[in-house]
Amino acid sequence: MSATANETVKTTEIGLVLQGGGALGAYEYGGIIGLLDLIDEEMSKGHAVTLKVVTGVSIGAINAACVVGARDRADSRKRLTALWDDLISPRHRSCRRRSAATCRCSACSISTACVPTCC
Repeated sequence: MSATANETVKTTEIGLVLQGGGALGAYEYGGIIGLLDLIDEEMSKGHAVTLKVVTGVSIGAINAACVVGARDRADSRKRLTALWDDLISPRHRSCRRRSAATCRCSACSISTACVPTCC
C-alpha cells in the first residue's frame, strides 16, 4: 500500500548500543555492516528506517563514531572498513578471505573460510 497525502508514513527508529572489548568490536563491525545493508534493503522497498541513537563504550564508541560521523550509510561502511583494515595485524591481512586450510590462525582453523577479522 502506498502512502497518500492523508496517510502518515511510519518510520522505524533504531537505537544501537555497542559494548567495549577489542574482539567484540570486530564482531560489532560485521553486525553494523549487516544492519546498514538491511536498512538499505528496507529503504529500497519504500520503508522509512533511521538510526535514531548510536552509542558505545570503548571500541564500541569508536565503531559508533564511524557511523555517527559519516555523511550516509555508504560512508559509514567506508569508515568502518578503513578502521578495521588498519586494526587487523599485517600477518592476518594476507589470509583474509582465503580458505581455512591456508590460514594459520585459531579463528580460521575452526571455520570453513578465513574470518575477515580473524585476529
